[in-house]
Amino acid sequence: MDKLLSAYGEGDAGSETSSAEGSSTNSDATGSAAMGATSLRDVAKSMALAEITPAVKDVLRKEAFTTDSLHRELFHNPTYEDIVTIPKGPVQPHKKALGFEKNMVTGFVEDVYIDQHAFDSEYLIHHSALAAVASETSQSKPIIPKNTEVSKNRGGRAGGGQFLGPWARPDCDVDDEEEVTLGTEETAVTQDSAQTTTATTPAKSTETSSKPPTADPANTPPPQPQGEKKEITSIFHLPELYDYQGRTFMMPPTDLKPYPHKCFLPKKWIHTWTGHTKGVACVRLFPRYGHLVLSGGLDNDVKIWDVYNTMGCVRTYIGHQKGVRDLAFNADGTRFLSCSYDRMVKYWDTETGDVIATFMHSKIPYCVKLYPEGGQNEFLAGCADKKILQWDIRTKATVLEYDQHLGAVNTVTFIDQNRRFVSSSDDKSLRIWEWGIPVPIKYISEPHMHSMPAVATHPNGKWFVCQSLDNQIFVYSATDRFKLNRKKRFTGHIAAGFACQLGFSADAHFLISGDGEGKIWFWDWKTCQPLKVIYAHHGVCIGCEWHPIEASRVVTCGWDGKINYWD
Repeated sequence: MDKLLSAYGEGDAGSETSSAEGSSTNSDATGSAAMGATSLRDVAKSMALAEITPAVKDVLRKEAFTTDSLHRELFHNPTYEDIVTIPKGPVQPHKKALGFEKNMVTGFVEDVYIDQHAFDSEYLIHHSALAAVASETSQSKPIIPKNTEVSKNRGGRAGGGQFLGPWARPDCDVDDEEEVTLGTEETAVTQDSAQTTTATTPAKSTETSSKPPTADPANTPPPQPQGEKKEITSIFHLPELYDYQGRTFMMPPTDLKPYPHKCFLPKKWIHTWTGHTKGVACVRLFPRYGHLVLSGGLDNDVKIWDVYNTMGCVRTYIGHQKGVRDLAFNADGTRFLSCSYDRMVKYWDTETGDVIATFMHSKIPYCVKLYPEGGQNEFLAGCADKKILQWDIRTKATVLEYDQHLGAVNTVTFIDQNRRFVSSSDDKSLRIWEWGIPVPIKYISEPHMHSMPAVATHPNGKWFVCQSLDNQIFVYSATDRFKLNRKKRFTGHIAAGFACQLGFSADAHFLISGDGEGKIWFWDWKTCQPLKVIYAHHGVCIGCEWHPIEASRVVTCGWDGKINYWD
């Protein structure tokens, strides 16, 4: 080593001397010899250093110039080429599992693609109101009634058209209570809705006709003798209750999803449902989806109609002795209440048509409303004896009586997140009640006030509107003060003497109401100006309701026995 260093030093000195001599003498021959000697010394020095110096990996440079997109700090000064260089080699699939940075608190979540069919299936499972009902009744299976005519062909197809599958024997019989599994619960909920075939009640053509449609005899129950009680039953008008996947008419179409949208005024008539032999007192759309229409008529019957498929009557609920006054769905539409002039309130199963409970009172119930909270096991009924009765469906007994009114109770409407409700009466007053406390917290009565037989709440829950019998619609605050909004007042229609139903569009931009001349009125909520008037019925247009999903579709009913659909 010492010899090498000494040689290195002498070489350097010699090179410096040679360069100095060469520069001083300016001799070409001497300079060439000095340069040759210097290059030989450099080569010898490099070879000697390579032999005695151990090999060292450039680990620091390799790690320093390897940039990672997840790191936000650089501990060296890389060049521009090192920063923009694309990483070479395959991507490590388990890089995040090796202790690298997480994109969530609990670990690393990878992006997963889901197709449209799987998304729609999961949407219906978690957002459909019928999914909860299907989970509760997952143990029950549909029962196919006995059919005596059995075909002898292969595949076991019964005379009524029920296909039992290729596993069935050609000569098999279906017993009275033989259970046939038509599909699992998950399949019944997630698949598309049934495309129902032709109904027993033929749907009316959408073409306009100068002659009024006649009542369909298939939808009209046989006349009952005077004094004889009508049997409680229901008539199903479709060929089959279940489709090939075990779904019923209660399932909404798969493409029908609630979402915020802008509404528009309807422009034309598109369909009419006929089947009631007398006037229709009220209509109710199926909650959230609106694919079914429930109607109560003065012919003692309640009917439910299809909106999207057959456009005909699906089921008739027969059980009241006199005309139906009011209807009320529960939150998921599986059951509903009906009150009639026969002084009875009935609780129905929408799908099967069975009467779950019957409540009798000494006076006529004018309105019914299910309590939206607490499992919906209680409801209110405003009666002609100046009382509001609170019934428990489980015990079929009266729980409370709200008896502060001085006249027949016309409406009951829940406000303030269902903690309170407002009632109107023939005593020309409004009273605000706390749920479960039979003492009013607010009494609204003015000398200029008239009776208000129809009340509706604004979609934002801050206001409620009242149909006054002096041909005006008043707006009240639904907050703690319940004050009259004197800046908003809707006029123009003729509603004196009639309890014409009120309604709002889904975006709360329009207010609608029927009147005594068969017209339906549309007002702008902000300006209170009438925007459009449609002549809808021959006689009184008593009920109207805006579709919750369709932007410009409205359902109306009147005392002419028709239910019209507008778009």
